Amino acid sequence: MIESNKECDDLCAMFSECKLVGNPSEWWMDSSATLHVCASKELFSSFSLAQVEEMIYMANSATARVEGTGKVCLKMTLG
Repeated sequence: MIESNKECDDLCAMFSECKLVGNPSEWWMDSSATLHVCASKELFSSFSLAQVEEMIYMANSATARVEGTGKVCLKMTLG
């Protein structure tokens, strides 16, 4: 499980393979993503509402509106 940690150092991670079961409360790690998305506003340590309308385009042609930007610190755990 990955949890928010309000005080943390920057993290850079690379994954060669990651198998996930569909759970909207879990993180999907993609080290080659152009944008990183967080569905839970509570995990942000800083957050600013979007000033202009911006969309994210998914590989399956779905779209999502950007509500804001900010910083999320992830605490990585094993097990």
